[in-house]
Amino acid sequence: MKPVQDATPAAEGHRAPRVLGRMARAFAFVAAAVLLLMLVAVWLLGAREGLESMRALLTTAKPYLVTLHLLLIALMWIYWAQLIDWGNRLVSVPESFRGALLAARHRAALWLLAFELIVVIGLPSLLGGPHS
Repeated sequence: MKPVQDATPAAEGHRAPRVLGRMARAFAFVAAAVLLLMLVAVWLLGAREGLESMRALLTTAKPYLVTLHLLLIALMWIYWAQLIDWGNRLVSVPESFRGALLAARHRAALWLLAFELIVVIGLPSLLGGPHS
């Protein structure tokens, strides 16, 4: 495990890279990509003015968005170790914490899947629950 580098000048006069700056750039990149995907989806599905047209648009897009969510959850589950290693390169954590993160793979995927089924898809309502 490599140590965390700070922004103090090194002996040669070079500054070490800032970890938080890389995280902020990565977050900004992901946020911009998500915004671009949302705008492209709205443009492709032909959004019109008014709340009723937006509701129709979301109803039309829901199966695609749910499929995308489930695909992202599956990819997160498959590449969990690589995601933890990538995050550890950005912000170094102790080895015991890294082990706990690796052990939480199934728990994280199951919680995300449960949230998707209950909140997004509305599985209790589909099965004749109290909100049918």
